[in-house]
Amino acid sequence: MAMPIIPWIGGKRRLADVLIPRFPAHSCYVEVFAGAAALFFMRPPAAVEVLNDVNDELVNLYRVVQHHLEESHTDRHPACSALLLPPAELIRWPG
Repeated sequence: MAMPIIPWIGGKRRLADVLIPRFPAHSCYVEVFAGAAALFFMRPPAAVEVLNDVNDELVNLYRVVQHHLEESHTDRHPACSALLLPPAELIRWPG
């Protein structure tokens, strides 16, 4: 069981021990609003797994970790460094 890679306000990490045993048997797991994806990383793997979020920088971070773990660990990838910005700089205001 892995732990979430980033902290997240409103995350479910502390509820995992209560929530995960309540999951029905499944072969496909879809995390629609991933955030830190605590339950995604802390539950047993499924045959098919989908991780999604409206925050494209966050989704990009998970892609980097999935496909370029060594590079993202040794050199700070743009997706990782974007998450180190203050929240106000991550918001893209229209106009």
